[in-house]
Amino acid sequence: MHHMKRFVSTCCLLILCIGLFSCGAGGSGVPREKVSGKVTLNGEALDNAIIIYESATGDSSHGVTDAEGRYEMKSKQDEPGVPVGSYVVKIIKTEGEVAGQELIPAKYNASSELKADVKTGENEFNFELQNK
Repeated sequence: MHHMKRFVSTCCLLILCIGLFSCGAGGSGVPREKVSGKVTLNGEALDNAIIIYESATGDSSHGVTDAEGRYEMKSKQDEPGVPVGSYVVKIIKTEGEVAGQELIPAKYNASSELKADVKTGENEFNFELQNK
């Protein structure tokens, strides 16, 4: 009987530890750095554009520009920031609310040439896009 109580206690402790470690700081356990900036198209603020930072491993963070073209990045779980590393940046702006025609050139989204290297601390990346 004593062994059974000890076994149950050990199992409970193990489950508690697994739960604590899987929650971690911020869910993923990876430190996230503040990333923000401004996006313009032909010199004008680009509002309601989706910003995606995508790593080589396929991890991504996202943001949406406001009326002034400003954005702040978040994880899929809405945690603020982006882990330190190198990213391809994709900026998407479609006509209409449901998968309309893309309004900016593919070199900024589907075939993006935009890059960002996120460092420890606050990061600001401004993107001046040209539709020409």
